[in-house]
Amino acid sequence: MSAPKFQSIIKTRNKNKEVHPGQVVVDSGIKRRTPEEMQRVREEKEAQKQRHTNNIIRAALVMDEQAAEDQRRRQAPAIPPLRLPYAAPLAADTAAAKEAQKAQRFAFQDPDNPDADPDYQPLSDQGESEVEDNSEVASDNDSVLSAAPKKRGRQRVGRLDIESARSHCLPNVSSNSSTAITGGKRRADSSTSANPPKLAIKKSKSSHGSQDRYQSVALLDGWKNQPTPLPLLTPASASRSDSDSMMSMVKVTHRNLTPVVLSKKQQHGGDKKWSLKHLPGVGTGDKFKSVLVPLAKVKVAASANPWMSLSVEEVQELVNAVFPDEEFTVEDDDVWCGLISYRLSNWRNAFATHAQEAVQHLINAELAADKDLDIAKLVEEYTTPHGSPYATTPYMWREWILDPDTGKITKRGRLQNRLVLFALAHAHFIEFDEIPDPSKLQPEEWPCGALVLAIQAVQHAFTFWTSGEFVKPSGPASHFSSENYGDSYSVKTLPSGQEVRMRVPKASLLFWPARALTAEQWEDIYKDIKVTLEYLSNRRRRRRSRSVSSAPSSDIIDDPTVQELVFESDNSDGDEA
Repeated sequence: MSAPKFQSIIKTRNKNKEVHPGQVVVDSGIKRRTPEEMQRVREEKEAQKQRHTNNIIRAALVMDEQAAEDQRRRQAPAIPPLRLPYAAPLAADTAAAKEAQKAQRFAFQDPDNPDADPDYQPLSDQGESEVEDNSEVASDNDSVLSAAPKKRGRQRVGRLDIESARSHCLPNVSSNSSTAITGGKRRADSSTSANPPKLAIKKSKSSHGSQDRYQSVALLDGWKNQPTPLPLLTPASASRSDSDSMMSMVKVTHRNLTPVVLSKKQQHGGDKKWSLKHLPGVGTGDKFKSVLVPLAKVKVAASANPWMSLSVEEVQELVNAVFPDEEFTVEDDDVWCGLISYRLSNWRNAFATHAQEAVQHLINAELAADKDLDIAKLVEEYTTPHGSPYATTPYMWREWILDPDTGKITKRGRLQNRLVLFALAHAHFIEFDEIPDPSKLQPEEWPCGALVLAIQAVQHAFTFWTSGEFVKPSGPASHFSSENYGDSYSVKTLPSGQEVRMRVPKASLLFWPARALTAEQWEDIYKDIKVTLEYLSNRRRRRRSRSVSSAPSSDIIDDPTVQELVFESDNSDGDEA
C-alpha cells in the first residue's frame, strides 16, 4: 500500500488576503485620543488602584479584629455556669406578698364568712381532692389509692393546713417524682388531721441539681409551676451510651516513651569533648583543677588497679568533699566523670613520658663514659630477668652488682631504681605542694599504684631501644595503655562446664610486691623523691590526653601459667641476695 499524498500547496488564510504588513496605512479609521482624554484615563486608573489598596487595608483591619475576638473567646470560659445567680428577694417585697396571699386565702376559707364557698375542702398532701368513694380505681399514672374513711364534718382551717397547702407546690417536683406507696389501700390519715403526713418526694436525677434556689419563695396568686428543664445528659442515658462513642470527643496523643539517645557531641553541647565551661555552678572550674583533680590522682595512686577509672560513687564522694555547700549529682559519663577521666589519662601518660626521659639520660651517661657502648646490649642487660626460682630484672632494683668471677648477684633496694623514682617524682609528686611524711601515712595510703605505673613505664621505654636506636613503633603497640599493661581477661570454660573470666595479671603482679614494702623502705623512696624534685628547676605542665581503662569482673580466676613475681629479699631480713 502506498503512502498517502499530502497537499504541498501553501495557501493564505482568507482573513489575511487583504493584509499587507509592509504597506503604510494612510487612514485606518481609528480615532486617536487627545492628551486630555489620556490624562483622565490615567487619573481614573490611579483612583481605581487607590480604591483597591484601601479595600485591602480595610479587609486586613477586619481580619485583625476578628482574630483578636477569636483570641478573647478562646481565653474566656467555654462552659457557662450551670446555676443561675441567686438573688434573694427583698424582705419588704416578701412580707407584702405573704400578707396579700394570707388575705386572699382566708377570704374564702373562713366558715363564718357568709360568702364562703360551701363546697370547699382542704387540699391533701398530694395536691388532689380527698377520695370519698371506696370504689375509686387506680388512675392512668399507676397510682393506687385506698378507700377513704367516713366523711367528717367541716373543720376550721388552721395554720397547719395553710402550711400543708404551701408545701405541696414545690418547684423541684418533676415528672420523675413519685409518691410513697404503702400498699393496696390508703390509710385513713388525711390532711385535715392535726399533723398531716409528709410526702417522701423522690429527687430528680438531673445533673444540674435543684432549681429551687432561684425560684420565688412566695406563692403568689396566679403562679403556675414551671416544668424543670431536662438535663442534656442524664445518668441513665450516660450509662447506656457506648464508651467508644465518647472517645471521639477527646483527641488522644500517644507519646513516644523511647529514650532519645544523644551522641557524645550533643551531650557536650556541640563540643567534641568535655571542658571546664560545662561544669555546673559558678567558679567551679578553679576548685576542680586545684583540689578535686589532685584528690582523684591520690586515690588512684593508692589503688590496687591504677588502670581502672573511678566509679560514679567514688567521684560523687570526691565532689561532695570538695563542694560541701553544693548539691551536685554525678552520673555515668557526665561532665564530672568525663573531666576526671581526661585528667587521669594524662596523669598515666606522664609516667611514660618521663620514663623515656630517664632512659635517655641513662644512655647518654653510658655513652659519655664509653663511646663504643652497645646500646642494644645495655638494654638487654637491664631487661633480662635473673635469679631462680623467682627471676627479677635489674631495672627494678636500686643496686644490681654482678660478680664476673663468681657470677653472684648482689641486689639492694627493691622497686627503688633511679629510673623508676625519676618517673614517679616527675609524673606524680610534682603536683604536690609539699611531699608528705610517709611515717604519718597508713599502709593503704602509700602510692603503690603510682609505683606500679612508674615501673611499667620504664619497661615500656626500654622497648624503644632494643635495636640499639630509638625506634617508636606505630599503632596500638606503642601506647602506654591498659590494653598493653593492664590486667587482661579472657573467657575460660572450667571442667564443670561453667564459663568464667580468666585474668592474665600484669599490673597486679607488681602491686603486691609494692604493698609488701615496709615503712622504712617507703621513707627511702620519699627521701629520694625529695632530692630529685629539689634539683628540678622547671616543673613542666603536660598536655592532656585520654586512654582506655578496664575494670575486672567479680567472676575471675588467675591464669595458672603466669609465674608470681616474688623478690628474694621479701623472704629475707635484708635486700642482699
